[in-house]
Amino acid sequence: LIGNKMGDIQAGTFNSPPQLRDLMLYGNKLIHLRSDMFIGLGNLQDLRLYNNEISDIQAGTFNSTPQLRILSLGNNKLTNLGSDMFTGLGNLQDLRLYNNEISDIQVGTFNPMPQLRTLHLRFNRFEVLKAEMFAILSSISTVNIDNN
Repeated sequence: LIGNKMGDIQAGTFNSPPQLRDLMLYGNKLIHLRSDMFIGLGNLQDLRLYNNEISDIQAGTFNSTPQLRILSLGNNKLTNLGSDMFTGLGNLQDLRLYNNEISDIQVGTFNPMPQLRTLHLRFNRFEVLKAEMFAILSSISTVNIDNN
């Protein structure tokens, strides 16, 4: 589903293939990620959403993807990361948020991701990052924040 200019994904679209492990939705026109978009994808491990126009991620969007290991949201239009944005991602290991417009990350944003090893935050608009944002990340090995 790459480069199809999709602007939305209806609830229930992915109810049929419970064995789906990789979903490539990059290069589309998605703006909002709703909490019902990925229902039925309990075995999903890799979700690529880069090169869209995503500016909003609703709380609970990833609750139905508990096996997700890689989440790529680079090259979108995210401006801030709320503390409830990534709930349900207890197994996430690689989070790619490069080349957005992020200037603020709320304390607690990364708490739902205790397995996170790699965090890509390069090419955003940070001026200050608080140490307590990363305190919970005991498994983290790489944080890339260049060009902010």
